[in-house]
Amino acid sequence: MSITIFSPGSGQTRSGWLWACILGAAVLFMSLPAINLVNINLSRILERAPEIGVRKAFGATSRTLVGQFVVENVVPLTLVGGLLGWALSAVVLRGIVASAVIPYATPI
Repeated sequence: MSITIFSPGSGQTRSGWLWACILGAAVLFMSLPAINLVNINLSRILERAPEIGVRKAFGATSRTLVGQFVVENVVPLTLVGGLLGWALSAVVLRGIVASAVIPYATPI
């Protein structure tokens, strides 16, 4: 099957089919963690319903509450994800330089 997809005379239709499959897999793999994150955040918000009620009683607006939950959920995720990505990229780059896969690569 891969020979017919990647052969030079395969045409645009098979290439389009391959891109559609890759795009479909990417959407699937990205939507599952997003749905899981929404579910976790929803359960955390429902657990904090009494706190939300007290804050609303003292005059907090819906916009303030939404902003609080967005900051509480997005900031730690982006910080941890950014630091983890930075550390892993440094390890991978050092491995590529050490393996001499790229002849003129120099360490940073």
